[in-house]
Amino acid sequence: AVADARVEQEDWEGAVQAYERVVEAATDPELERAVSLRLAAIHEGKRADPSAALPWLERALAVAPDAHGWLRLAQSAEAAGAIARARRALRSALDVAPPDDPVADDVREALARLSPDPRDRMALLRAVRSPRQPLVAAQRFADAASAAEEPGAILPVLRRWASEARGAAGKQIRRLLVERALEA
Repeated sequence: AVADARVEQEDWEGAVQAYERVVEAATDPELERAVSLRLAAIHEGKRADPSAALPWLERALAVAPDAHGWLRLAQSAEAAGAIARARRALRSALDVAPPDDPVADDVREALARLSPDPRDRMALLRAVRSPRQPLVAAQRFADAASAAEEPGAILPVLRRWASEARGAAGKQIRRLLVERALEA
């Protein structure tokens, strides 16, 4: 109640302190998880300090690990500049995400974006069933294929994504497909 009142007053420091006391006193794992996530949200948003959110996200994941939580940890780690930590969190997300869950595609796209190895980026993007931002994913895949000196590898993936994409994104992917087919 005190923590919620501090949030209402936009007293973020007071809210953090009050929520920290709730977490320390929590005997119910779900309460600990929920309050840890709330603390992470305050640090990520209102306090604009993603690095301070990391221990709270890790604490929530210790109670109930799931792909969405690992993805959120990775996003905060990346925002904090902790790229290796973000990649580890994304690998953990892939370990627990059901293969047909859309979050698995989000994780693969994020991991591909952070991977220094173009072949790894290609493998991850090739496994994406339905990219959230198809044109961005297609361009990343094309760039990875060029960097890996495998321009022909892009054609089947772009064909699949172009057939699934709608509207302007589909047209742009088809244009990219034609450009890359001419290069291959």
